[in-house]
Amino acid sequence: MKNISYQTNGEQILVFVEGKDSEETEAYFNMFWNWKATNANPNWLFDNCITFWTDRTRFHSALTNIALMRLLRDEPQKYKGKKGGALELAKKHAVEIFAEMKQKHGCLVRKSIVDYFDIGVVKAEKPDEFCEDKDID
Repeated sequence: MKNISYQTNGEQILVFVEGKDSEETEAYFNMFWNWKATNANPNWLFDNCITFWTDRTRFHSALTNIALMRLLRDEPQKYKGKKGGALELAKKHAVEIFAEMKQKHGCLVRKSIVDYFDIGVVKAEKPDEFCEDKDID
């Protein structure tokens, strides 16, 4: 998964998904969404780059399921009848995939959670009364 990178922010992870075009990028995002790495809509940075927020547990679970499905797709008969099947190998692959991912620094995408309202213009009703030079003894 060379097109996937991440940045940590405490317990949360911001995942960057990059593809050749918007279709490939969205397919990668859907893969993570289908395996419950996120339940949010994608945040499109560019035509070929999506970000989404997740946490370590959900992200590692999704990576494990993706690795498991790839193992079973490539060699379906190899793991039949074996105790644990391909799950232990998939967990190992998920750790390796995460370790190989590029970790970014300093590029968190932040959204404002505060609504700003315009209250109009504030001015004094009789500004001359407040602006006069008065001698104070």
